[in-house]
Amino acid sequence: MTKYQKDHKNEKICFVFICQSGELEAKAVLLAASLRHFLTIDHDIVAAIPIPERRWGRLSEVTLEALKLLNVRTIKLQNEISEDYPIGNKLGCLAVETTCENIVFIDSDVIMMRCFDEQKYFESPISAVPASYTHITFEVWEELYAQFGLPIPTQRMLTEISKEESLAYVNTGFIATKLTPDLASKWINCTKAIYEYPGIPQAIKYRFLDQISFPIAVALSDMTIDFIGRDWNFPSWSLSIGSDQMPIFFHYQSAERLLREHSTATLLQKFCQQNPVYKAAITQHQSFNLALSQIQCFEEKPQV
Repeated sequence: MTKYQKDHKNEKICFVFICQSGELEAKAVLLAASLRHFLTIDHDIVAAIPIPERRWGRLSEVTLEALKLLNVRTIKLQNEISEDYPIGNKLGCLAVETTCENIVFIDSDVIMMRCFDEQKYFESPISAVPASYTHITFEVWEELYAQFGLPIPTQRMLTEISKEESLAYVNTGFIATKLTPDLASKWINCTKAIYEYPGIPQAIKYRFLDQISFPIAVALSDMTIDFIGRDWNFPSWSLSIGSDQMPIFFHYQSAERLLREHSTATLLQKFCQQNPVYKAAITQHQSFNLALSQIQCFEEKPQV
């Protein structure tokens, strides 16, 4: 059950995400447009731009213009894990400098779909949605926790889709934190150490290393995770919205998947229509340009 703090009525939240050259910059602009559309308070929205440019590329001028129009603050961020591990770019986002007590990291391939009560916010230091599936065995978890001198945590959960009992293990596409200034550095250090650990298959390590290291960083911080509902990080890779209530944040992963749901396709079109600069920034990547064209073709198709 999500717990909320009910005082500090005007407290702002810092929302931070990666904005990287290529498809991610289109996704980042779409996320920023959705945040500004549904949020009613002028929260601190931050786009973290990976450096160096020689490795991660340079954002286009239209992306920078769109972020400025959306009142999105930009920062530079270094990958402290490895330049061969792009997911590592996001780990430093929770260390963003902000006056806000609450920091929410969101993966770039997420779109906000509806409002929530912004005069309430997560009471727990760390809140996230359980992972959809388990990816490593209990024995490997034991080895990893022992590597950091930690006992196996007593906290257990059910994975979101497979409903397997697991140690704390979350999808790190949405992480809400409150007053956890050292969490980012612990997450980075844990990830560095596990990156060199030979006991995890390379394919699993590359895709899920950030998720595997996160609960260990939480344990090193002497905290636990508050597991929240999937409305905060809807797993489109396993579920469709259908006729259910729209989630708050929809984790779509690919532009093509936005076409699967009428509600997400409508939002893509809506945000592109709000401002020609937003549209140019979003459709500069071929996958989004194609998705928008398909929406328009469907609307223009004669009804029989």
